[in-house]
Amino acid sequence: MTVGLPGLSKADAVPEPMFEEGESWVLRAHWFANIIASPFLKPWFYQRLRAGKEDPVRFRERLGIPSQPAATRPIVWVHAHGSQAASAARTLIDSLSDRHLVLATTVTRPAADYLAARLPPSALHQYAPVDHPHAVCRFLDHWRPASLLWIDSPFSPNLLGETARRHIPAALVNAQLGDMAFRHLLWRKRLYRPLSRAFALVTAQSGRDAARLRLLSGRHAYRFGNLQYARPQPRIDEIAAAALKRQLNKRLAWAAVYTHPGEEELVAEAHREIRRQFPEAVLLLAPRHGHRITEVARRLGKTDSIARPAAGIPIDETTSIALLEGPLDAVLACRLVPVAFLGGSFVASGGHNPLELAHLGCAVVSGPQVQNYIDPMAELQAAGAVQMVQDGRCLAVAVSRLLKDLNFARQRAAAAERVAAQEWVAMTRLLAAIEPILPRL
Repeated sequence: MTVGLPGLSKADAVPEPMFEEGESWVLRAHWFANIIASPFLKPWFYQRLRAGKEDPVRFRERLGIPSQPAATRPIVWVHAHGSQAASAARTLIDSLSDRHLVLATTVTRPAADYLAARLPPSALHQYAPVDHPHAVCRFLDHWRPASLLWIDSPFSPNLLGETARRHIPAALVNAQLGDMAFRHLLWRKRLYRPLSRAFALVTAQSGRDAARLRLLSGRHAYRFGNLQYARPQPRIDEIAAAALKRQLNKRLAWAAVYTHPGEEELVAEAHREIRRQFPEAVLLLAPRHGHRITEVARRLGKTDSIARPAAGIPIDETTSIALLEGPLDAVLACRLVPVAFLGGSFVASGGHNPLELAHLGCAVVSGPQVQNYIDPMAELQAAGAVQMVQDGRCLAVAVSRLLKDLNFARQRAAAAERVAAQEWVAMTRLLAAIEPILPRL
């Protein structure tokens, strides 16, 4: 069955751009070039749908067609392109949602899934419109945001340009410019510089990022650190935590969370080694992607006794490994154990945010592949709050040592919590800086 794509037909009226006097001719040319290229948008979008890159249920949101009614009070719009930006946006959304109605937009499906499991009840989520005049104008006409916080995401010239023309106050937050992105924007500097004027405030993750932003835009960029590292105490489902604790029945346990393909076998092998010293030990294993649970259970079940509490297979006296599959189960696991291994660090994925675990009162052990989180890892190492290991055998040794000396594990956990609390201070300064562009209550 062919899925119709509303909003991409020739009959659609060309949206009237609200160009202002003196506006960059590059932005105008980009707008009209997209209008001319409209016939090519439909096959491009079909291809993305077939490839699974667009949500087959909510794809109309990407065309600017809302799936929820317009808000009756001012909206703070927070935009994050992918999962990494969504992780940073989550912290900001949590802080804003107590006082404001927040509309979070993302582009990629993993980013949408990430936020869907973590948004507070007072926040909304929509997919961001594709950067085409038709979709952009439909989106802005419906939602009419009072302000925009653009989180470390690729620039969308039509979306940002139209936002500026509508005089929506905006801030570029948590900006990062890696080498490739910097070279790309240097090539498109004539487009980037006028777009940067849409922002009343620009904040960067580091001094290098701030310097590159100044070179590209001529704008001063403030430094507030990386929002991904600023984490409040995670919300804990106390009922679920109590249920899992009852199943453990006071057995010694440790956790491995956010693991990737290839890591589960290494961790399971390390656990078998640990059980030689601690025969009653249980591993709480929470893979990064819940849809992999069945396959992980099949593989590990060949050598270990597996429990899956969410699937009705509880932890009992024979359980060696308990597989946790809910999006928040990693948080529960780390709250209940003295030691946790942070996955994504034995494979070339760049690692995960160690400060999420630092808030939870467990000693953190990590592999060497932490390229995405070099700064917080360095801070934790300097504080004696994390141990880096090179392979599964070293992991078994490190975890066994911490399980044997729980006082030492608690000291490491306390040091990690202190580092995490320091990163949260930067968040409070950022909130004060963006206050002038937020809607008045």
